Amino acid sequence: MHSTASMRLIRALGVVLPVVVLAACSAANDIASLSGTPQVAANGDTFVLVFADEFDSGTAPASANWTIETGYGPKNNGWGNNEWQLYTDSPDNVRVEN
Repeated sequence: MHSTASMRLIRALGVVLPVVVLAACSAANDIASLSGTPQVAANGDTFVLVFADEFDSGTAPASANWTIETGYGPKNNGWGNNEWQLYTDSPDNVRVEN
């Protein structure tokens, strides 16, 4: 059985990894023009870009795309793995820069 943190990581990798692979295989193309268009990787796998965020505008991640998780977890349990960190929505922790 996987911990909550492990499951979050697995879900995040399932979203991020294909986007990274697609972006690497299509570096010469504009990401916006690829959305929804099947792309073929060097190994023959086909990918479709379904989401991208280039973090190139504004001062914080777009709230339409991202949710800031705060506190010590939904059950005050350190997000399931007994983390001692307190997650905040402080601009010092959540920002787009350079």
